[in-house]
Formats: sequence, C-alpha cells, structure tokens
Amino acid sequence: MKQVLLSPMHAYRPLPQWGVWLLAAMLVLLAPVAGLLAVTGSVFLVTIPVLLVLSLVLAFHPWLFTWLIIFSGLVVMGILKLYAPQFQVIRWLIPLMTLAVPIAVFLLQAFNPSPAEKTKLPALFWWGMAFVCASLASTLVNWSGLMTAISGTKNYFQVWGLILVFALIRYRGDFSRGLTILLVGVGLLQIPFVLHQHFFIVPMRMRFAGVGGLSPDDVIAGTFGAEWYGGGNNALLAAYLFIVISLLFSLWRNKVLPAWLVFPAALLLAFPVFLNEAKVALFYAWVMFVVLYWDDIARRPLRFIVANAFLVVFMSVFILFYAQIAAETGKAHTVGQYLDFLIEMNLYRGYGTYELNRWTALVFWFQEHFPHDLWHALVGHGLGETQEGSNLVDVSNSLAGHRYHGMGIGLTGLSALLWDVGLVGTMLVGLMFLSAYRLAGRLAKASNGNSLAMALFMGLQAGVAILALSIAHKSFFVFEMAFQILFVLIVGYLIYSARHLLQPDRQAPRAAGG
Repeated sequence: MKQVLLSPMHAYRPLPQWGVWLLAAMLVLLAPVAGLLAVTGSVFLVTIPVLLVLSLVLAFHPWLFTWLIIFSGLVVMGILKLYAPQFQVIRWLIPLMTLAVPIAVFLLQAFNPSPAEKTKLPALFWWGMAFVCASLASTLVNWSGLMTAISGTKNYFQVWGLILVFALIRYRGDFSRGLTILLVGVGLLQIPFVLHQHFFIVPMRMRFAGVGGLSPDDVIAGTFGAEWYGGGNNALLAAYLFIVISLLFSLWRNKVLPAWLVFPAALLLAFPVFLNEAKVALFYAWVMFVVLYWDDIARRPLRFIVANAFLVVFMSVFILFYAQIAAETGKAHTVGQYLDFLIEMNLYRGYGTYELNRWTALVFWFQEHFPHDLWHALVGHGLGETQEGSNLVDVSNSLAGHRYHGMGIGLTGLSALLWDVGLVGTMLVGLMFLSAYRLAGRLAKASNGNSLAMALFMGLQAGVAILALSIAHKSFFVFEMAFQILFVLIVGYLIYSARHLLQPDRQAPRAAGG
C-alpha cells in the first residue's frame, strides 16, 4: 500500500485550559441532574443536559461538532429509527444544531485576531444559495399555512447549514485521508447491521408481506433507517455502497490501494445489495462504471472493454438473483416475466398504495399545469406541498394532504421538486449537480501528484452522478436526513477544497493525508 504523508494541522485551535475545566465541571454537575431526569422517562427532559454539554462543545470547537452531526446522520439516526423509534424526536434537534454551527464559526472567526482568508467561493455554492432563495420565495408567494411552510423548509434544508460551515471555515489542512477512512468505514459498518436485519427482522416481516405494499426486504437498510412494519431506505444504502465502491476503484486506479485489497472489499460492500432487492443498484453500477472509465473509452479501449465485461457479468448475476427471489415469492417464474413485472410496476401500476408511479407522477404533473397553469409550473406551489402527513405538525392543508391525497405526487425527488419549486427550482438543483460534477473533475486534475486526493475526487464525482440519478427514483432529496447529510458532505467538501486548491493567487498545501 502506498505510504501517505500527513499534513500538519497547524490551523486547529486547541481548547483553552479554562474551557477544559469548565467542561469537566459541567459534566460533574449535570450527572446527578441527568439521573433525576431519566427517572421521568421523558425524552425531552433527558436530552436537556446532553444539549447543554453539546452547546459548550459547539462554542469551542464547531468543526468537531460538524463531524459529530455528519456521523449522527449517516449512522446514529438510522439506528434509532429502526431499533429505538421512541427517540426519533431527536431528529428534529439536528436542524437546530446545523443552524447553530455556521453561526458559531462566523462568531469565532469574527473575533479571532488571525487574518481572514480571502477566497472566492465556487459556482456550486451560489447555485445552492439560489435554490434556497427560489424555494423560500415560492413558499411565500404561495403561502398555504405556517405549519406546512415550517415542515417543508425543515425537510428540504434540515442540514444545509453545514454547507455554510465548509464555505466559511478557515483552512484546517487537507483531510482527504480522514474523509476516505470515514466513507469506507461507514460502508463496512453496514455489513453487521445488514446481516442482523436479513436473518432476524426480515423473517418477522414475512407474515405481513404484500399488506399495504410492504416488502419484507425493504428493512435491509443498514444504518440508513427503516421501520419494523413499514418501508426502509434500502435504495439509499445501495447508493452509498456504490459511492464507496467507486472510491475504492479510484484508489486502486491511482495506485493507492492494491487490487488484492480493493476487489474483495468491493464484493463485500456489494453483498447487501443482493439481499435488499434495491433494483436501482443496476443503474448505480452502470453510472459508476461510465464515470470512472469515461476517459478510457478513447485512450485505453482495452481497459474499458475489460471493465465493461465485468459489469455485464455483475448485472447478469444481479438480475438472475432477483429473478430467483421473485420466483420464490410468486411474482414471476422466469427472467422474462420478472423484467415484465418491473416494467409494469414502474410504468403502468401504481407504486405501493399510491395511484401514481415514478413515470405517471411526472405525466400527471405535466397534465395538471400545461397549458392552463404555467405560473405554478414555473415557480411551484411552495415547500411542503407534496407532504401527505407528518408525525409532529399538521400538514393537512398541503396539496398532497387534501387535493391529491393518496395519489403520490411527491413519490420521487423529481416529481416533488416540480410540484414544490417548479421548473425554476428543479433547474437550479440540476445546475447544482452539474456544477458539483464538473468541480470534482477540476479538483481531481488540480490534485495531480497527490494520488489519494485525486482518487477521492474521482470517487466523489461518481457519487454526485449516483445521487443525481436517485432523485428520479426516490424522494430522499426532499426529506431524508441521511441522504441530505451525504449530499451536504460531498458538496461541502468540494466547496472547501475549491477554496484552497483552485485559487489563482495562492497555493494550498497538497499533502495527501489529513
């Protein structure tokens, strides 16, 4: 394995001595209070001392707090959703914390005597801010109630405050090595959870198979969240795993990791996809292949052909495996019948209990707006209008709640965007993904000589394409915290790196570690 040098993290500000003693004193004083509050059994009261300690950590080290939120979104929240649903109210605390982190960064740097960095923010950041402004403007223009607006805004932008952290915080060194370890580590962490869900939870769900469109294997979502007797984020797990596989192949192609380590790890990470029936993984694999080997089509055709052969074998095994599962459940008895079943489910039949499916949801939006409602086709109806229900707030006044109830107008991220923010907002989201894709490519070229960073940016470029594709498949973009954490992490890291690698008047350190 190629040896990697760690860059000096000279930019970190250590916690002052008096801060250490203050944190220790708070822990000692709050310990008995936390014990008394735990007796009440109230989740809200129990979280009070925890929030006080976290607030102190935030005040002294918002960068550490940022990574705490990211890890919580990728791992902790999904585990709570499946194994401890009574604590799901904590999910509402994440948006509040992500609002506080950029404020803390701004205040700390405003009163810090060290000189501020003057760096130009990339277009990716401004496209994102344009989407936020357009979304809020659409909500105000089409005002339909405070609760719907609050719920919709929270669902869309619950962790977007972290983008401001990556855009504002001063240079803290190159942490490409640490980010690579985090992404791969979270990917490997999925394996034990997937095995537990497959062998213990799926059999318990078999008796409810087909009830309300329930699929027993949907619960195989690793740490990305599922419900015991409901749906699960199995497609999000597949997207994440293929992003990590993209990263591993990039590390191999850039000679950072050897083949004997990369290929077994890739097979291990692909294993959960065979268990949870996330059929969209076929498209994720194809997108990953095209992005990683696009340059080889003309320059190294033999490598492209060999890689394409491996992809064809993988997709064939994938389809045969799923067709066998379909035969056991009675959905189809041959591969041809299974493919016909997939086409019918996605193009003709309603999805689950909804009247619409992924394709007809788009057709229905077009029919409802053209040619008699061009205004709402352009600007949308406002955030939250595609919500049919919420656990904590009343959104019955939304379009999906009363006018189109049970139809599934927000079934996918694409259809939800068209209804909520119109063609303008949807176009801005598309420009965000296009800008992120191009920026990752530019950063990979700018990292020439730093194999680890170059591999990371190439893997993230494939990740951007996979997340963009997922918008047409699921509605994760408009409400799912784990998806948004992953999206914000990739976008934020690209913005942070562009501020220091693509500045014409300065050269950032290019050590490979961090």
